[in-house]
Amino acid sequence: MPTDDTFEQFHRLIKTGDVIAVREFIASGVAADIRNRFGWTPLMLAANEGHTPIVSLLLSDGADVQAVNDFGASALAYAALRGECRTIQALLDAGASLDVHP
Repeated sequence: MPTDDTFEQFHRLIKTGDVIAVREFIASGVAADIRNRFGWTPLMLAANEGHTPIVSLLLSDGADVQAVNDFGASALAYAALRGECRTIQALLDAGASLDVHP
């Protein structure tokens, strides 16, 4: 079962924007939809950081574009709050709902 430590490792990799390291982390068996104790997913983190290549990687690995965290916010909501236009477009292209909550 995934732990908060595993999620924190994922978070650090996403923060750096290193697509290759994120790809290798997923290949090691970590699910693209792992959640932390607040319901955040790696997709939400990548969208919040504006790392569109990582967003695309996570989506291609099966990340749920409709997932919401414990606060009711989705990856699209975080991308919109940050004004990350390329990330917003990638999420919309993947079918993200426009019904977002900040």
